[in-house]
Amino acid sequence: SLASAAIQLSCDFRPQEIGNTAWAFARVQLMNVPLMESISAAARAKIGELNAQELSNLSWSLARLEFRDAQLRDALHTGAAT
Repeated sequence: SLASAAIQLSCDFRPQEIGNTAWAFARVQLMNVPLMESISAAARAKIGELNAQELSNLSWSLARLEFRDAQLRDALHTGAAT
């Protein structure tokens, strides 16, 4: 499946790919917990590299899918403040 492929590639995602992948799944309201966990881990690892648009896409996607990750939330808050 597309989600399975994205999970395997997510550790190598560039910042734009993190935001775009999360946005694409959220746009069609397709919640895949393992994928979102993988995207969250990738985002936390590269939080300082995400620009405003990528942070916005990721934040919107998490809210749309009602995905909760306290570590990512804190990292997004810190990233948005810098």
